Amino acid sequence: MDGRDPESAPWNPDVKQDQASPGDRLFEELALPCLDDLYRVACRLERDPERAEDLLQQALLVGFQKFRQLRKQESFRPWFVSILRRTYLNRLRTATRETSLDEATLAVDFSIGGDAFDPELRFLTSRLRAELRAALDGLPEEQRLAVYLVDVEGFKYADAAEALEVPPGTVASRVARGRRSLQKSLMHLARERGWAVK
Repeated sequence: MDGRDPESAPWNPDVKQDQASPGDRLFEELALPCLDDLYRVACRLERDPERAEDLLQQALLVGFQKFRQLRKQESFRPWFVSILRRTYLNRLRTATRETSLDEATLAVDFSIGGDAFDPELRFLTSRLRAELRAALDGLPEEQRLAVYLVDVEGFKYADAAEALEVPPGTVASRVARGRRSLQKSLMHLARERGWAVK
């Protein structure tokens, strides 16, 4: 050895896995299990699946380079979502374009019951998804991302706060306001289906 710390060496894509440093392997061990979740978050930020892949790849590189800044392994997911969010905002600033949720990638599972191959049930489920997507897209971006992280991705308020780089109380407030707005915008659908009093 040349006396250098192997974990301080720059990343080299030509290095085989058995030559990777323990820090490299740890990053991979923490990132791989949550890649699908991270991709879904990237899809919420970008309107296009290909752009979401590019965003995730760019954020993975940034996260890999800043991996030593992670304080606790248990905080990897919110830590990385904050990197993903910052990477997106940086791309947004440079591109100076407007963003909203991608309807085609909103992954919400509705367990209504009954036969999954029932055409009426499939139609109602797709309509419910479309209504929810439209209502979610109608929220201000701060509320939309907070509601998405907490209600769709299952983040705890503290983890969402870390990812969004705001206090937990701010996340709770954004989620509460977002839920109220969603409730108002979806009430007509509930009345139509007989789920609410007219």
